[in-house]
Amino acid sequence: MNDDIKIYSHIADLKETDYKNTLAIASIIEILIEKGIISKEDLSKKVLELDS
Repeated sequence: MNDDIKIYSHIADLKETDYKNTLAIASIIEILIEKGIISKEDLSKKVLELDS
């Protein structure tokens, strides 16, 4: 049972890390778009490219 608690705790930690990383990436993307460094279209194309 103690191992289960450790696993659940580790999963919770991973979720928190994932949330923070997602927030950081979204923030960076927004800044790049606002500054005109990349466009939403460029971003969409790259996402599709990397996902295929």
